[in-house]
Amino acid sequence: MFVQETDLTLIHYSVILPLVKKTFEKDQSNLEQYVHIKDPYMTVVHEALTSLCHDLQQLRRAQQKRNIRVYLVDNDVTFSTYGYVCNRYEGQNRYMNANLKRQTGRCMTRYLRGERLLPAEITDR
Repeated sequence: MFVQETDLTLIHYSVILPLVKKTFEKDQSNLEQYVHIKDPYMTVVHEALTSLCHDLQQLRRAQQKRNIRVYLVDNDVTFSTYGYVCNRYEGQNRYMNANLKRQTGRCMTRYLRGERLLPAEITDR
C-alpha cells in the first residue's frame, strides 16, 4: 500500500509548520527587542502563533493516528531532504530551500490574517 494524498499533505505540513513556528518565535523576540510601539504587532504575532500551535497539536495527533513520522535527513545551502515513514512505507521528499522559504512566507501571511491552515478533513479523519 502506498502513501495516500492526505498523508502526503500531512507530511508536507509537518515540514512547513515547524519552520513557520520558528520564524514567528524569532520575529516575536525581535519585536520585543527593537520595536518601540510593540503592542499592536505583538498581539497579531501572538494570535498567529497561538493559532499555529493549535494546528501543530492537531497535526501531531493526526500523525500519531495514521502512524506517520517525519524527520530531517540532510540540509545544505540549496536543498533540504526530509524522510518519512507512513504505514511501514518509507520515502523522502527533497525541497529547494528557496521554495521552503516562499511557502513559509505564504503560511505566515495566512496565519497573520487569522486563517487556519489545516483542512478539517485531514485532521478529523
